[in-house]
Amino acid sequence: MPSKRAAGRTPASNRVRELLIDAAARILAEQGSSALTVRRMAEAAGTSTMAVYTHFGSMDVVVQEVLRTSTLNLYKVLQRAPRTDDPVADVSTLGRIYRGLALRRPYIFVAAANRGLLTGPDEATTTEPNPQPRGLTWSTLVDGVKRCIDSGRFRDQDAELCAYVNWSTVHGFVSLELSSLTLATKDPDLPFEAALLSLAIGAGDTPECAASSVAASKEVYASWQFPPARESAQHDGVTE
Repeated sequence: MPSKRAAGRTPASNRVRELLIDAAARILAEQGSSALTVRRMAEAAGTSTMAVYTHFGSMDVVVQEVLRTSTLNLYKVLQRAPRTDDPVADVSTLGRIYRGLALRRPYIFVAAANRGLLTGPDEATTTEPNPQPRGLTWSTLVDGVKRCIDSGRFRDQDAELCAYVNWSTVHGFVSLELSSLTLATKDPDLPFEAALLSLAIGAGDTPECAASSVAASKEVYASWQFPPARESAQHDGVTE
Protein backbone atom coordinates (compact mmCIF):
# COMPACT_ATOMS: atom_id res chain seq x y z
CA MET A 1 0.00 0.00 0.00
CA PRO A 2 1.46 3.39 -0.97
CA SER A 3 2.85 5.48 1.85
CA LYS A 4 1.40 8.89 2.66
CA ARG A 5 4.53 10.53 1.29
CA ALA A 6 4.32 8.53 -1.95
CA ALA A 7 0.61 9.22 -2.34
CA GLY A 8 1.24 12.97 -2.31
CA ARG A 9 3.86 12.97 -5.05
CA THR A 10 3.31 14.42 -8.50
CA PRO A 11 4.86 12.97 -11.67
CA ALA A 12 7.40 15.80 -11.66
CA SER A 13 8.22 15.17 -8.01
CA ASN A 14 8.65 11.46 -8.68
CA ARG A 15 11.02 12.25 -11.54
CA VAL A 16 13.24 14.39 -9.31
CA ARG A 17 13.28 11.60 -6.76
CA GLU A 18 14.28 9.10 -9.45
CA LEU A 19 17.17 11.30 -10.55
CA LEU A 20 18.40 11.72 -6.99
CA ILE A 21 18.32 7.97 -6.25
CA ASP A 22 20.03 7.22 -9.55
CA ALA A 23 22.72 9.81 -8.80
CA ALA A 24 23.28 8.44 -5.31
CA ALA A 25 23.60 4.89 -6.68
CA ARG A 26 26.26 6.01 -9.15
CA ILE A 27 28.27 7.82 -6.49
CA LEU A 28 28.08 4.88 -4.08
CA ALA A 29 29.17 2.41 -6.74
CA GLU A 30 31.91 4.50 -8.33
CA GLN A 31 33.33 6.44 -5.39
CA GLY A 32 32.11 4.78 -2.20
CA SER A 33 29.95 5.91 0.69
CA SER A 34 32.43 8.56 1.87
CA ALA A 35 31.89 10.45 -1.39
CA LEU A 36 28.11 10.58 -1.04
CA THR A 37 27.23 14.10 0.08
CA VAL A 38 24.13 16.21 -0.38
CA ARG A 39 25.96 18.61 -2.67
CA ARG A 40 27.48 15.94 -4.91
CA MET A 41 24.20 14.10 -5.12
CA ALA A 42 22.29 17.26 -6.06
CA GLU A 43 24.89 18.27 -8.66
CA ALA A 44 24.85 14.81 -10.26
CA ALA A 45 21.05 14.89 -10.43
CA GLY A 46 20.97 18.46 -11.73
CA THR A 47 18.83 19.74 -8.89
CA SER A 48 19.15 21.70 -5.65
CA THR A 49 20.43 20.50 -2.29
CA MET A 50 17.05 21.40 -0.82
CA ALA A 51 15.46 18.75 -3.04
CA VAL A 52 17.49 16.07 -1.25
CA TYR A 53 16.09 17.09 2.13
CA THR A 54 12.59 17.55 0.71
CA HIS A 55 12.46 14.03 -0.69
CA PHE A 56 14.51 12.10 1.85
CA GLY A 57 15.14 14.14 4.97
CA SER A 58 18.60 12.65 5.57
CA MET A 59 21.41 10.84 3.82
CA ASP A 60 20.61 7.66 5.76
CA VAL A 61 17.23 7.58 4.06
CA VAL A 62 18.91 8.14 0.70
CA VAL A 63 21.07 5.04 1.17
CA GLN A 64 18.03 3.03 2.29
CA GLU A 65 16.14 4.01 -0.85
CA VAL A 66 19.08 3.14 -3.11
CA LEU A 67 19.28 -0.32 -1.56
CA ARG A 68 15.52 -0.82 -1.60
CA THR A 69 14.94 0.20 -5.20
CA SER A 70 18.05 -1.64 -6.43
CA THR A 71 16.95 -4.85 -4.72
CA LEU A 72 13.43 -4.48 -6.05
CA ASN A 73 14.72 -3.82 -9.54
CA LEU A 74 16.69 -7.08 -9.55
CA TYR A 75 13.70 -9.03 -8.23
CA LYS A 76 11.27 -7.65 -10.80
CA VAL A 77 13.66 -8.32 -13.66
CA LEU A 78 14.21 -11.92 -12.52
CA GLN A 79 10.47 -12.42 -12.10
CA ARG A 80 10.08 -11.77 -15.83
CA ALA A 81 12.56 -14.50 -16.71
CA PRO A 82 11.13 -17.07 -19.15
CA ARG A 83 9.82 -20.30 -17.61
CA THR A 84 10.09 -23.34 -19.88
CA ASP A 85 9.76 -27.10 -19.46
CA ASP A 86 13.54 -27.30 -18.92
CA PRO A 87 14.24 -26.26 -15.30
CA VAL A 88 18.02 -26.44 -15.69
CA ALA A 89 17.87 -24.09 -18.66
CA ASP A 90 15.65 -21.77 -16.62
CA VAL A 91 18.16 -21.60 -13.76
CA SER A 92 20.92 -20.87 -16.25
CA THR A 93 18.76 -18.13 -17.74
CA LEU A 94 18.41 -16.55 -14.29
CA GLY A 95 22.20 -16.42 -14.13
CA ARG A 96 22.37 -14.81 -17.54
CA ILE A 97 19.83 -12.18 -16.58
CA TYR A 98 21.65 -11.47 -13.32
CA ARG A 99 24.87 -10.95 -15.26
CA GLY A 100 23.13 -8.94 -17.97
CA LEU A 101 21.60 -6.52 -15.49
CA ALA A 102 24.96 -6.03 -13.78
CA LEU A 103 26.70 -5.22 -17.07
CA ARG A 104 23.89 -2.93 -18.22
CA ARG A 105 23.63 -0.95 -15.00
CA PRO A 106 26.72 -1.72 -12.92
CA TYR A 107 26.23 1.15 -10.50
CA ILE A 108 22.81 -0.18 -9.50
CA PHE A 109 24.22 -3.69 -9.16
CA VAL A 110 27.15 -2.58 -7.00
CA ALA A 111 24.96 -0.40 -4.80
CA ALA A 112 22.60 -3.29 -4.16
CA ALA A 113 25.45 -5.70 -3.55
CA ASN A 114 26.88 -3.56 -0.78
CA ARG A 115 24.25 -4.94 1.60
CA GLY A 116 21.04 -6.92 1.42
CA LEU A 117 21.13 -7.91 -2.26
CA LEU A 118 19.05 -10.97 -1.51
CA THR A 119 16.65 -9.41 0.97
CA GLY A 120 13.22 -7.98 0.34
CA PRO A 121 12.78 -4.23 -0.33
CA ASP A 122 11.78 -3.55 3.26
CA GLU A 123 14.73 -5.57 4.61
CA ALA A 124 17.49 -4.17 2.42
CA THR A 125 18.94 -2.03 5.20
CA THR A 126 19.05 -4.74 7.85
CA THR A 127 21.54 -4.07 10.64
CA GLU A 128 22.12 -7.75 11.39
CA PRO A 129 25.86 -8.48 11.67
CA ASN A 130 25.54 -11.50 9.36
CA PRO A 131 22.32 -11.13 7.34
CA GLN A 132 21.15 -14.41 5.80
CA PRO A 133 19.95 -14.84 2.20
CA ARG A 134 16.20 -14.49 2.14
CA GLY A 135 13.44 -12.52 0.51
CA LEU A 136 12.17 -11.97 -2.99
CA THR A 137 15.25 -12.46 -5.15
CA TRP A 138 16.53 -15.36 -3.10
CA SER A 139 13.24 -17.25 -3.28
CA THR A 140 13.19 -16.88 -7.08
CA LEU A 141 16.48 -18.76 -7.39
CA VAL A 142 15.63 -21.35 -4.74
CA ASP A 143 12.32 -22.13 -6.47
CA GLY A 144 14.19 -22.64 -9.73
CA VAL A 145 16.65 -25.03 -8.11
CA LYS A 146 13.79 -26.96 -6.47
CA ARG A 147 12.29 -27.55 -9.89
CA CYS A 148 15.60 -29.02 -11.04
CA ILE A 149 15.72 -31.34 -8.03
CA ASP A 150 12.07 -32.37 -8.32
CA SER A 151 12.55 -33.19 -12.01
CA GLY A 152 15.48 -35.46 -11.20
CA ARG A 153 17.97 -33.35 -13.14
CA PHE A 154 19.77 -32.30 -9.96
CA ARG A 155 20.51 -34.88 -7.27
CA ASP A 156 18.44 -34.86 -4.08
CA GLN A 157 20.00 -32.16 -1.91
CA ASP A 158 19.38 -29.03 0.13
CA ALA A 159 17.85 -26.62 -2.40
CA GLU A 160 18.97 -23.54 -0.51
CA LEU A 161 22.57 -24.72 -0.30
CA CYS A 162 22.57 -25.54 -4.01
CA ALA A 163 21.05 -22.14 -4.79
CA TYR A 164 23.67 -20.43 -2.64
CA VAL A 165 26.51 -22.12 -4.48
CA ASN A 166 24.91 -21.12 -7.77
CA TRP A 167 24.42 -17.50 -6.73
CA SER A 168 27.86 -17.11 -5.15
CA THR A 169 29.50 -18.45 -8.32
CA VAL A 170 27.56 -16.18 -10.68
CA HIS A 171 27.89 -13.19 -8.36
CA GLY A 172 31.62 -13.73 -7.98
CA PHE A 173 32.06 -14.07 -11.72
CA VAL A 174 30.13 -10.87 -12.38
CA SER A 175 32.06 -8.99 -9.69
CA LEU A 176 35.35 -9.99 -11.33
CA GLU A 177 33.98 -9.05 -14.72
CA LEU A 178 32.98 -5.59 -13.52
CA SER A 179 36.52 -5.19 -12.17
CA SER A 180 37.97 -6.19 -15.57
CA LEU A 181 39.58 -9.28 -14.04
CA THR A 182 38.17 -11.93 -16.36
CA LEU A 183 40.28 -14.46 -18.26
CA ALA A 184 41.21 -13.30 -21.76
CA THR A 185 39.76 -15.75 -24.31
CA LYS A 186 38.93 -15.62 -28.01
CA ASP A 187 35.28 -15.86 -27.06
CA PRO A 188 34.66 -13.38 -24.20
CA ASP A 189 31.58 -15.34 -23.11
CA LEU A 190 33.39 -18.67 -22.87
CA PRO A 191 34.34 -18.37 -19.16
CA PHE A 192 30.74 -17.62 -18.17
CA GLU A 193 29.41 -20.46 -20.31
CA ALA A 194 31.89 -22.79 -18.60
CA ALA A 195 30.72 -21.56 -15.19
CA LEU A 196 27.06 -22.25 -15.98
CA LEU A 197 27.93 -25.71 -17.30
CA SER A 198 30.03 -26.52 -14.23
CA LEU A 199 27.23 -25.43 -11.90
CA ALA A 200 24.68 -27.71 -13.56
CA ILE A 201 27.03 -30.71 -13.60
CA GLY A 202 28.16 -30.05 -10.05
CA ALA A 203 24.55 -30.05 -8.91
CA GLY A 204 24.05 -33.52 -10.38
CA ASP A 205 23.08 -33.11 -14.02
CA THR A 206 24.76 -35.24 -16.66
CA PRO A 207 27.34 -33.46 -18.85
CA GLU A 208 25.27 -34.10 -21.96
CA CYS A 209 21.98 -32.82 -20.50
CA ALA A 210 23.71 -29.89 -18.83
CA ALA A 211 25.37 -28.84 -22.08
CA SER A 212 22.05 -29.03 -23.90
CA SER A 213 20.23 -26.96 -21.24
CA VAL A 214 22.94 -24.30 -21.00
CA ALA A 215 22.90 -23.96 -24.78
CA ALA A 216 19.11 -23.71 -24.74
CA SER A 217 19.24 -20.99 -22.09
CA LYS A 218 21.61 -19.00 -24.28
CA GLU A 219 19.06 -19.04 -27.10
CA VAL A 220 16.24 -18.09 -24.75
CA TYR A 221 18.23 -15.22 -23.29
CA ALA A 222 19.20 -13.96 -26.75
CA SER A 223 15.53 -13.48 -27.62
CA TRP A 224 14.55 -12.08 -24.22
CA GLN A 225 14.44 -8.34 -23.58
CA PHE A 226 15.05 -6.46 -20.36
CA PRO A 227 12.03 -4.46 -19.22
CA PRO A 228 12.42 -0.67 -19.28
CA ALA A 229 14.27 0.54 -16.18
CA ARG A 230 11.32 2.61 -14.96
CA GLU A 231 8.92 -0.29 -15.34
CA SER A 232 11.15 -2.84 -13.62
CA ALA A 233 11.73 -0.69 -10.57
CA GLN A 234 8.32 0.85 -9.91
CA HIS A 235 7.07 0.24 -6.40
CA ASP A 236 5.05 2.31 -3.98
CA GLY A 237 5.35 5.36 -6.23
CA VAL A 238 9.15 5.04 -6.36
CA THR A 239 11.25 4.14 -9.36
CA GLU A 240 14.94 3.62 -9.56
